Order: sequence, then C-alpha cells, then structure tokens
Amino acid sequence: MVYEACLTNDVLNVFIRVLFGEARRRAHRLLGLRSSQCGAVTFVQRYGDALNANPHFHCLCIDGVYAAGSDGRPEFHQLPAPKDEDVLRLTTRILCQRSILLEASRPWTRSGSATGRSFVAESRCDGGSAR
Repeated sequence: MVYEACLTNDVLNVFIRVLFGEARRRAHRLLGLRSSQCGAVTFVQRYGDALNANPHFHCLCIDGVYAAGSDGRPEFHQLPAPKDEDVLRLTTRILCQRSILLEASRPWTRSGSATGRSFVAESRCDGGSAR
C-alpha cells in the first residue's frame, strides 16, 4: 500500500464510505433525518517515525451530519457519542469491506497451504468470527 497510490485511495474510500454510512444511519435512527451529508478531512501518512513503511490515515470527522432545513439551507445536527456497540459494528464493517477490497486486488494464496486461503484475514460482515 505504501507504493500503490490507487490501492491507498481505495482503502481510504472504503473507510470513509463505511464511516459516513454509519453516521447517516445513526442520524436517521436517532434524529429521524431521511437525507444527510457528512464531512471529513484525511491526511495519508505512508511512513512511521523511524521512516519505516507504515501506511495509515489521520482523519478529522465532524461529529454529526448536515441536512436541509425548512428553508432548504444546510443545518448541522450533532450526533451523540457512539456507544461501544456502534464502534464495534463500524470496525467490523470496515474490516470486512477492506478485506473484500484486498482480496479483489491481491489474489495471492499461500504456497503449500492446506486450506488455500489467502493472506488477508478472514472475517464475516455480521461480526461473527471466521472459521
């Protein structure tokens, strides 16, 4: 991922799509908003402090959503802090979608593996453990 800008962008896209989708679902469930928009700024960091390859993202996200007000202008609606279950669900969805992306872009399998499973950690999208 350090040397492949397209793959880095794809992984970031997965993260943002899942994060924003969860915020919109929470806004609908908790505030009754049918249509809303989110916002974030992300910086891609490709190396760690010791100049080791360590691609990761620094993301600043708004703590709510924007939705059209009665006059059609955007209004900000703050969401309550997520509960532990919300964070677990979000993390599981990100892991699942990222794994699907990496499976599609890197079809390697372990040589000599009895199972023939890929390097990418297996997970289930419903939060259950992989077999």
